[in-house]
Amino acid sequence: MNFFFIPTVLCFLPWVLFLGGCERDRGGDPISLIIENNSSNTIVAAMQFNYPDTTLQDYNTIADMNANTIPSYSEMEFYEFTGWENAISERNPSKTLIVVIYSSDTLDKYTWSDIQKNYNILKRYDLTIEDLRATTKLKPKRFVVTYP
Repeated sequence: MNFFFIPTVLCFLPWVLFLGGCERDRGGDPISLIIENNSSNTIVAAMQFNYPDTTLQDYNTIADMNANTIPSYSEMEFYEFTGWENAISERNPSKTLIVVIYSSDTLDKYTWSDIQKNYNILKRYDLTIEDLRATTKLKPKRFVVTYP
C-alpha cells in the first residue's frame, strides 16, 4: 500500500501547492467571468481589449473572437488564469473590457465585413475593473455580466 501511496502524493502535492499559490498570487483576482443569457435567443459573447476604440475587430471564425455561444436562459464562463483584473490591466491602458453580444443568427446569415460595416450587434458593454468588481456581490470570486 505504501508503494502506491507515496508516488501518488508526490505526484499530486506540487499541483495542490501550485493551485493554492495561484489564488494567493492573484490576490483574489477572479479567473472566471460569467456571461448570463436571460433572453430567449442564442447569443455569442466576445471579449475585446481595444477600448476606447470600439470598432469590431477582424475575425474569421467564432474561435478567433475569444467568444462562446450561449444558449437561451443559460450561462457560460470565460476563464483568464492570470485573473481578469490582471489581464485587463495588461492588455488595455484604460483598464476597460469590451463585451460584445451578437445574435448567433446574425453570425450565421451575414459576412463578417457586413457585420462590421453595419455594427450589427445586440449590445456592447464597456466594463471597467471597478464595474466588474461590483458584480462579484452576485457570485463571489466571479465576475458576472447579464444580458439583456
